[in-house]
Amino acid sequence: MHAQFERYRAMVEAALPLALPKDGGWAEVITDAARYSLLAGGKRLRPCLVLAAAERVGTDLRDSPSALREALPAACAMEMIHTYSLIHDDLRTPLRTWRARRRPTRSTRSGTYGPSAASRRRRA
Repeated sequence: MHAQFERYRAMVEAALPLALPKDGGWAEVITDAARYSLLAGGKRLRPCLVLAAAERVGTDLRDSPSALREALPAACAMEMIHTYSLIHDDLRTPLRTWRARRRPTRSTRSGTYGPSAASRRRRA
C-alpha cells in the first residue's frame, strides 16, 4: 500500500508544475503565488485518493497513457482546490498560520498582508 501511495505521489509531484499556466498566462504575481503555494510539498493525500479511486473502478494507470491523461488532471485539480482552501484560511491569520506551519504564508512573505498605510498612521 505504501509503495502504491508513493507511486501516486510521484505522478502528482511531476504533473503539478505542468498544470500551472505558462509564463504570460496570468499576471506574474499570481503565477508566483500559485507556484509558491502549490509546489510547497506535502503529503498529496487528496490527489492520491483520486488516482486510487480511478484504479479502483478499473482504470489501469500503469499501462494506459490515455487513462493517466484523464485521471491526472482531476488529481491535480483536487490538489489545487485544497491549496486554495489553505490560502483562503491563511488570509485571516497569516502570522498564527506561520507559527503553526513553520513556513511563511505567501502574503507574509511578499509583504502584501498587514495594516494599510492609513491605519498605521492613525495608530502612530
